[in-house]
Amino acid sequence: MAGLHLLLDARATRYLDNRHAVVAWLEEAANLTGMTVLGIQSHLLPTSLDSGPGVCAVAVIAESHLAVHTWPERGIITAAFYSCRLFDSNLVI
Repeated sequence: MAGLHLLLDARATRYLDNRHAVVAWLEEAANLTGMTVLGIQSHLLPTSLDSGPGVCAVAVIAESHLAVHTWPERGIITAAFYSCRLFDSNLVI
């Protein structure tokens, strides 16, 4: 089966310790790409004492999954998006 797998590694300064913002981002990404969210799990993860907690969140979608991990102490966010549905060539990601 063909699918699309996108990976993102980025620097960020805001919302890296905000679980609600990360979940909202997953929901928006799924909606913008026309995916069907089946459920979202998120957790705060301990980091160094100098920063807030990291966030781990996964959205299970009918077409596969979206996952985000943040490291506030390093200013890093990573995301993975996989879908077994082929995209319309007009979709801008």
